[in-house]
Amino acid sequence: MRGIPPRLSFASGVILSRVLSEKRAGCCSETKDIIVTLERMLQQQRHPLFKSLCWLWEEARTLPGAWLFPAEENGVSGFAGLAPILVIGEQPSLSPWPPGDKGRRCLYDALLACGAGQAHLTDIVKSRGGKGECTHWTQWPREQLQPHINLLRRELDELDPDRNAKLILLGDDARGLFSRHFPKHAASARVVPHFGALRWVRLENRGAWYTSFREKLSTALNS
Repeated sequence: MRGIPPRLSFASGVILSRVLSEKRAGCCSETKDIIVTLERMLQQQRHPLFKSLCWLWEEARTLPGAWLFPAEENGVSGFAGLAPILVIGEQPSLSPWPPGDKGRRCLYDALLACGAGQAHLTDIVKSRGGKGECTHWTQWPREQLQPHINLLRRELDELDPDRNAKLILLGDDARGLFSRHFPKHAASARVVPHFGALRWVRLENRGAWYTSFREKLSTALNS
């Protein structure tokens, strides 16, 4: 943990304790993702939005079955991103989403190629779920969904205080849910395909799909 000053802020201390706890928990792929993400957060202690990011992380992790976009070493920052770009999905799937996952590589490699590796990546609903299952938000009562909407509202307010961030929605499902609860923000948001659509693309067509996705993301970032 080089570079951490001897006198930590309370927020930094909370994140550091989380790092140590995750390291003791084991070395599975998801644990490694969490550690890298927390360490990326600690690297940004001097950023004016650091404390807000810490508390958003802490609150998000209290949601049942929560999953947050991970950072990668020398790569995308995931949920820890603090650039004025918010990339917003609908709900994380039940997939473990390891570093080599085709969808992860599609999204993360495209973000790096577009110079947007520091974007803040998040989901509207942060509890994992699968369509057609009770874990999917469409099967929930309204009061179960509301904490997720409230948390995303805080993300928008606290990580984009000047209201000048680029908002990019991943797929039509994200656009529909986001528009319903954040109509003013949705008016300026851009939509790109969800990386999960890649699983329906025939193997011989995936190269062209990757290229198309990257071009659409680049257009959304620069429009």
